[in-house]
Amino acid sequence: MPAWQGFCSASDHSRLNSFLRRCIKLGYTGRHAETITDMFQDADDVFFRKMLYNKTHVLHTEIVYSLRSRKHSKPLIDKTSDLNDRHFLIRALYKDSY
Repeated sequence: MPAWQGFCSASDHSRLNSFLRRCIKLGYTGRHAETITDMFQDADDVFFRKMLYNKTHVLHTEIVYSLRSRKHSKPLIDKTSDLNDRHFLIRALYKDSY
């Protein structure tokens, strides 16, 4: 999900939410009260945590500044276009940074 969820439009989100509601109604899944947006966010968080704690990952570099604390120590990539908001790594790096 982290690879393609940034490219989903609002109509795609609504279609996925209705599919999820049908799956719950038919008993295919036991997840109640969870939307597709929540599932996307949870998948992003899990994937990013795995990247943070994997010492062999290419982004595992420690940079220390004396600024306010962040949830991670990875370098931030410049946000230059709308496409950057759809990219998993840029979304994860900038999450909770404001």
